[in-house]
Amino acid sequence: MHRRFHFVVFSQVCSRVVFELCGLVARELGPTLLHTGTDFAHDPRPGLTVLKAPKYDNHSYPSRLRTWSVYIADALRVVMTLRGKPVVMVTSNPPFGPFLGYMLHRLRSWPYFVRILDVYPDIFVQSGIAGLCHPVTRVWEALNRLSLNNAEHVITLGPVMVERVQRFLRPGKAVTFIPDWVDPTDIVPRLKTDNWFAQEHGQLGKLTIFYSGNVGLTHDLSALFRVAEAFQSEDDICFLFIDGGSRRAELEAIASLLRNFLLLPRQPEKNLPYSMTTGDVAVVTLGKGVEGTSMPSKTYHMMAAGCAILGISHGDNDLKRIIEHYECGINVDPEDVVGLREAILRFHLDRDFLERCRYNARQAAETVFSSEMCNRIYLDLFRSMRLKVGPA
Repeated sequence: MHRRFHFVVFSQVCSRVVFELCGLVARELGPTLLHTGTDFAHDPRPGLTVLKAPKYDNHSYPSRLRTWSVYIADALRVVMTLRGKPVVMVTSNPPFGPFLGYMLHRLRSWPYFVRILDVYPDIFVQSGIAGLCHPVTRVWEALNRLSLNNAEHVITLGPVMVERVQRFLRPGKAVTFIPDWVDPTDIVPRLKTDNWFAQEHGQLGKLTIFYSGNVGLTHDLSALFRVAEAFQSEDDICFLFIDGGSRRAELEAIASLLRNFLLLPRQPEKNLPYSMTTGDVAVVTLGKGVEGTSMPSKTYHMMAAGCAILGISHGDNDLKRIIEHYECGINVDPEDVVGLREAILRFHLDRDFLERCRYNARQAAETVFSSEMCNRIYLDLFRSMRLKVGPA
């Protein structure tokens, strides 16, 4: 390649909103390279080069470790083909991303900042994979201190995550909280009577409890399935699941047994503004072992769609804080079957409460978690680092 870029972004899995941010950086600040395993080849942006990288495989821990390692190796290969001194953003997807940033800083003197999406090794510790005193944990924490303290900026997605990350940093160095974001003009609330997707799948006149995306290995939805079974006699309550990912076979078995449980395949991107707005209440989960170490980005898309949020999470975490702060839903412990049933009953019977949650969710998406606001924060950060470094 042997090209010069002003900015380089390394992220094995890249969301649509981050892709749009990269396009904005390229348009306003200069040539940008995005190295990702997510395919955006069909959607070019002027000034943005998207370089295809090894994909992430989350079906098992060995497959995750393998694809994380392969991605980092490919990123280092790419680095050797680049010239100049770009500003680099590395993410914790893969979790080795911060270490990559430090290596580039040491080997090429490239300035970098880190965007932490998941806090490692905390996830391994809370999941029981490795203990606090395990050698892997101790080495990872040491590498975190090395890579994060040498970064120009450290960014994460919520106040609870800030508290987790801060312990790796020297006194006086702060973690910046910039939430994930959504374009509220892409997803706009719509009445089911004006929504072909809701009509096609029989959701008119029903309270639709909606889940979209992968059901991870650590997501405990057993209480929700038990509640769905208890509500089978209610013709106006439907549990609508889309995709399911690695646990789709399990969901298919449940759908074959429950008359109020509808399972649909993953939808094409053009359908998302209609599938998401079919939900009245969106289920968002934090898997066991990631409480306080991660924040599901789908939350913001569901809020933009005008869904009330039914959080299923344990302890203090950023999902729970958002639901409570913006009064946009209810959070329930994963094992609390009674609490989950009562939450759904309240959404069902207290329509004023439901509509208030839906309104508050949309308002927060427009005013706090909008792409326009968050993109400007990132643009200012990229711009200030570029000015500090000088010519690329």
